[in-house]
Amino acid sequence: MRKLRKLRAQSLVEYIIFLAVIVLAAIVMQVYVRRGLQGRYAEVVDFATTKAQAPRQYEPANKQEDFKVTQSTDAKERIGSAGAINRTIVKDEVTRKGEIKEW
Repeated sequence: MRKLRKLRAQSLVEYIIFLAVIVLAAIVMQVYVRRGLQGRYAEVVDFATTKAQAPRQYEPANKQEDFKVTQSTDAKERIGSAGAINRTIVKDEVTRKGEIKEW
């Protein structure tokens, strides 16, 4: 009877180790599968932009932005008891004017 219990515990440990090896292999393979899929997506995009003459994807390096940004803020301040300052923002505006040029 003791030998049967010992064998059961040993087989349980073997199952746990086997499961850990399978999970570890799946985690390691995830990197390679992801890189393979990204490579396929890149091939499709390259084909679409060169052969099928689809518009190019947005690339910040291929654009030149010329913008002027201005900000104006109006606030009211009130000094309260014990020198506490209460500040209320009445108006806060940010304007952006300009253009984006494609190279």
